[in-house]
Amino acid sequence: MSPVLEVEGLDIRFATTEGEVSAVNDVSLAIDEGESLGVVGESGSGKTQLFLSVMGLLARNGRASGRVRYRGHDILNRRARELNELRGSKISMIFQDPMTSLNPYLKISRQMTEGLVEHGGASEAEAAAAVSSCSNGSAFPRLPAVSTCIPMNFPAACGSGR
Repeated sequence: MSPVLEVEGLDIRFATTEGEVSAVNDVSLAIDEGESLGVVGESGSGKTQLFLSVMGLLARNGRASGRVRYRGHDILNRRARELNELRGSKISMIFQDPMTSLNPYLKISRQMTEGLVEHGGASEAEAAAAVSSCSNGSAFPRLPAVSTCIPMNFPAACGSGR
């Protein structure tokens, strides 16, 4: 049986005003069904860039070469539309920094419904209803009040959070 995710000889480079910068060199890995992978390394060692490239999310000045296969299909150079079918529903990434989990310029409600709409096939109304149901318990009692805020204004413009 072939690995669920296979990376072979992955190199990542960034074009800068100072010239090309190499961020990741010749990385190979394989993840089989039922396995999880934790990647550990020093700050700036390329961990995030490695998986951003797997997800097709490198910055515009970034270039990846090598091979990335998901369930045997090459995904390294797929178009964003094709990758969107995989992102969130089949492949996901948990970032190490919780401060980067929310986009500071988008409403919290939009960020909470996006995955349901883009990857779960829900309509905007269905996604909003699902998110709203989260506030029915005690876990998120202030969700209706804060969901219309944008994170960069929280908590000042959204109340104290108490």
